[in-house]
Amino acid sequence: MPARTVLLVLLVPLLLTGGGTAAHAATTAEELAAWALPVPDAQQTLDQSLTPDQVSGCAGGHERLWTIADGTIDVLSAFCADSGQAAAALRELAWNNAFVPNAAAAPAFDPGTEVIAVPPGGGTVRYWIQGAFGLMVIARCAAGDGCGAQSAEWARSIAALPPDPPSAFPSGGARAPGDLFGQWQPRGEGWSLVSSEPPAGLVRGECSEGTLEHWVSAAGAKLEAWWTRCDTVEHAFAFQASSWPGRSSPLALETVFGAGHDKTVAGTDAMTGRPAFHRSWVQGTTFVSLYLSCPTAQEECDSESASDAVALSRSLPGIVQEDMSGIVLLARGGWLLLGGPILLFVLLVAPFRIVHWWRSRGYSVAPAERPFTAVDRIVRPVRIGRVVRRLLVTVAAVVSWYLIMVAIGPSTELWVAIPGFLGFFVLIPLYDVLLRLVWRRHALIDLGRARMRPTPLGIAGAALRTLAVVVAALALVLYGISALQVMQDEARLRVDVEADIARGLAVTDPLALLLGELHWLADRLDHAGAAILLFVVVLLVPMTAAYLLDRLGQRLGRRSLKSVLAKDDRPYFVYLRGFDEDRLRIRESAGRQGFLELFTPFGRPRFEEVLVHYLSRYGPVIAISPRRQRIPDLGAAKISLSDESWQDQIRAWVGGARAVVMSATPGEVRAGLEWELEHVAMRGEELRLLLVLAPWPRQELARRWGGFLERAGRIPLFEPLTEPPFPDGLELLTWSAERGWHGYGARRRWDWTYAASIVAAARNGDLGEGIASRSGAAVQPAPADTVSP
Repeated sequence: MPARTVLLVLLVPLLLTGGGTAAHAATTAEELAAWALPVPDAQQTLDQSLTPDQVSGCAGGHERLWTIADGTIDVLSAFCADSGQAAAALRELAWNNAFVPNAAAAPAFDPGTEVIAVPPGGGTVRYWIQGAFGLMVIARCAAGDGCGAQSAEWARSIAALPPDPPSAFPSGGARAPGDLFGQWQPRGEGWSLVSSEPPAGLVRGECSEGTLEHWVSAAGAKLEAWWTRCDTVEHAFAFQASSWPGRSSPLALETVFGAGHDKTVAGTDAMTGRPAFHRSWVQGTTFVSLYLSCPTAQEECDSESASDAVALSRSLPGIVQEDMSGIVLLARGGWLLLGGPILLFVLLVAPFRIVHWWRSRGYSVAPAERPFTAVDRIVRPVRIGRVVRRLLVTVAAVVSWYLIMVAIGPSTELWVAIPGFLGFFVLIPLYDVLLRLVWRRHALIDLGRARMRPTPLGIAGAALRTLAVVVAALALVLYGISALQVMQDEARLRVDVEADIARGLAVTDPLALLLGELHWLADRLDHAGAAILLFVVVLLVPMTAAYLLDRLGQRLGRRSLKSVLAKDDRPYFVYLRGFDEDRLRIRESAGRQGFLELFTPFGRPRFEEVLVHYLSRYGPVIAISPRRQRIPDLGAAKISLSDESWQDQIRAWVGGARAVVMSATPGEVRAGLEWELEHVAMRGEELRLLLVLAPWPRQELARRWGGFLERAGRIPLFEPLTEPPFPDGLELLTWSAERGWHGYGARRRWDWTYAASIVAAARNGDLGEGIASRSGAAVQPAPADTVSP
């Protein structure tokens, strides 16, 4: 016989047997669903299939309801995987509906094979199992025995349909060894234990054992008592936080053990519609939950629930713990959102600022004989005013944010917490704009800018700057999300956190995947004890990148010198300096007002940028570049000139300038600078001059200023600067034919005082209004060999 034939002969009986079993099970289910009540004049009012959710996870079921002369008859059947699942489904149905066991009723089958109970309002309930089928008959009759005898007959009629006879019904009332509830039972008489078993699906992670008990009373009340032991108190509270919200109503009531020790909510039982109270607490390292539904008034049920909670607590080991997780999370959140950044600022930024503050202070502003204006009195009230402005904006934003969060209400949902967190950063600029409408900012911090039509490169630069703001804002949002996620994970079990991360990494949506990866990163850093690096990776690095991108955008948006002179009709400043000073940088404070500047503390602009920033309030600033540049630097508008043409161009520019701005602290006075000094001196009666002492370190500044005076002092215009000396706090020197030399300075050399010196000089008329016309030779185009940026 061929091997294929032999195999077929062996398999056919098995296939027929299995197929027959499945077919027979389907047939039995159909027969159970089609069973009809053998009562004359019975009216069928319901015929429906039951879903797995309605039969406690079984494959399905069926329900038929009839109305008879003195009541109703309800027959349910559940199609389950095995007898154990069927018994569990029936017990849950019985408890949900508050069926009270009735051991005195006459049985329909052999003892121990069925459970007989009384439904609320009277009647008879019988339920039993046959193989994988769970069967229940609910008779609500006005007859003296509650249709007990008739229900037994109907039960036997239904039991004839399945192939398996009724089997012993597993007892759910025996407590397992080690049950912490011990001999405890609800207060009062007439209570019956319906089930006592491990809470399948309700223990996980660090909380790995427990017991779930269901009780019903002769009066129709039902109670669920549940304990789960965890590794630590913190894990128990985390388990409570993850298990509690989905099992309670939002109405919070007074606690039993004291504020912060237990949670109590009131509601209505979903199955019976009766008042229900749910209480939970942590005792020792054990989470305890108590749910009571009563047929009595709400106040009485509340009192009974509180009494049961106290009695249950007294029977358990350990003490009721106070929930400090909120304070811990608040401290944790404050550390992540504020403490970490502040610590990094202290470690990485503060030392440099302290050194800069120390080096920039201690200058003299008390001249004995020279005309000199100390600008400290200008800076001080403006700085105080800005602090007050920021304080007002911050307080208004904090108060508004708090009121919004109170209106939203407490929530453990991340997607509710995120808008609340980000709302604060929206309120800050909103209130800042509103405050400007009623309190105009000082000229030191509110500098006007000339408006010009955009160029293609300017549009590209604006796009890059917009992108930089988007990157920075996104980094801030993602940091807020990740910090809040870490805070939320602190109050959850590890297994739940890992499950969330796995789900987040399994999605295909790009945004959801980004959030999932962010959650993974934040969790790994926090789990490794390096949560502070979250600030560096998620916020600091992107913010720095955004700052550099913004700088590039500003440079792209710079106009050529020709375009500046053509579009800005204000008299201009000519800036003459030694090219070695182009690399000098200064820490900016007065001008740091934008979103990126406030959140990126590391960028230091060049001194030229700061100087030009404040001079530009009064007119454009132009200068010569030492090299050709595809992308111009920030600062003055520049062109690159050949060795043969630059002097002619300087002559033309000086003739039409509002004032000549000259650096008085070059590394050395070379031939080119000496020629500029002599040319300026020759034109001295026709122009205004502004000498700038750049913020070099004290000794280097003294060397450079001394070298400048040594060479410039040989020229009659500059000779008066040599004796008597100006105070060492000198920052600017102005000269005009009307006023002669006048100095401006402060006790501290930083961007605030340079800005104040420029503003003071402008108010005194030392910056001029322009002498020559902006047409003609003064603004001739650059020579042919000139390369404009």
